[in-house]
Amino acid sequence: MATPASQVSSAFSSHAELTITRYPNDWSSFTRVQTDFVTWAKVSENGSVITSASKAFNLPALKLGFVVGEVAGELPEEVADHAGLLGVIASEVAFREGDVWLDETIATIAANQAGLPALLPEGVALAYPPQAGYLAWLDCRAAGLGDDPAQAFLERGRVALFPGPRFGAPGAGFARLNVGTRPELVEEAVRRLARAL
Repeated sequence: MATPASQVSSAFSSHAELTITRYPNDWSSFTRVQTDFVTWAKVSENGSVITSASKAFNLPALKLGFVVGEVAGELPEEVADHAGLLGVIASEVAFREGDVWLDETIATIAANQAGLPALLPEGVALAYPPQAGYLAWLDCRAAGLGDDPAQAFLERGRVALFPGPRFGAPGAGFARLNVGTRPELVEEAVRRLARAL
């Protein structure tokens, strides 16, 4: 079944931790979540590296990304040289001075992921043990909430999850929970999941 699951590729395991999100249409998104840099050439002869400070340092609205590899020369002119000044400044500060904050954030997310299975209510389970990232893929089929349990959790428990069916038919009965937050908010989200059952 093709589902969005946080997995670490064995090709990267000795170099960096990556989130590999697999989608039903057979393409993958790789998100770097650790600080070591690994060249794409160590993994794929045909690859390019596309990265930014956006995810790791929570800078999504600031415009700056890096493209290294053949694809960099193929970018349209309006994309190739279009970065926001605040994005440049924030990225530089994040990469130079954000290691402590990033390490603490990664530790918090790892603790949230590790503690989540014990918190989940009956009928809801982790579909895959996460190896990286801040998303948990929940198997809610035993809860009897139908194909889109996220809708039931929103209506009955007032907690928003990403609907599994948006990932195609294999996502029916599943939902995705973001645990990239403070532990008390993860605990509250799980209490609301339980309230919806």
